[in-house]
Amino acid sequence: MAFNFEKVRENIARAASEPEGFLKHPNRKEFEQIAKDALERCSYKSGWQQCYQDRLLRYRSLDRLTNILTLADGDVEGWRVIDLGCGSPDEGWLPYKAEALNDLGAKVVGVDYRLNPSASYEHRVVDFGDFCDHHHYGDCFNPKSNPKIYQSHNEDKKKLAKERLEGGFDLVIATSLLNDGLTNDDFGFDTIYHLLGICAKPQQVQYFDSFRRAPYKFYISGLRRGGIEILYDGGDSIGIKE
Repeated sequence: MAFNFEKVRENIARAASEPEGFLKHPNRKEFEQIAKDALERCSYKSGWQQCYQDRLLRYRSLDRLTNILTLADGDVEGWRVIDLGCGSPDEGWLPYKAEALNDLGAKVVGVDYRLNPSASYEHRVVDFGDFCDHHHYGDCFNPKSNPKIYQSHNEDKKKLAKERLEGGFDLVIATSLLNDGLTNDDFGFDTIYHLLGICAKPQQVQYFDSFRRAPYKFYISGLRRGGIEILYDGGDSIGIKE
């Protein structure tokens, strides 16, 4: 279905009201099968079946894709989606969500510091440390001994961020930036916080890693000041901007 903000908002509210959250949805199994089929098609098409795959990453991607399909009543065709830290076949961090959502008809932009010339979606190479306010070491797999300090309040860097992440997206995904994320800033919480604010626009849904392990109130109050309200926190968080 075309993106319907009010309908998606209702689906989030329903999940938040149930002890089992999204697991309670009567069509959960159907949506999970749709996600599985999309992942299989992408794996075959991209040759991922012949290369290293992280099973936990694939399982988490399946769970998150199923949740997103539940928000969309099983149909994401035409949705404008950005997947922050989408991954790349390099080093085995495969862009499951970006490829599968693109396969299902969404208009996907995937963002990562690594190249992905085989992407079926629009892949943008972006180093988030260029405009996030934290000590940045480049990618966490090859940290440098002398971190640079970037200030997100710098107007030139804000402009750069908007240019690189623009797109008027219906759905922002930020579920790959903690711990082994793209930056080394207090486990990635600052990065998520800044990126959600940069990408925010009215009538938008944001699906991201929970801030439970962070100074929760600091980040939540900051998101609220930017007009982002968290409606669901069941492992991952889902927020909206009215």
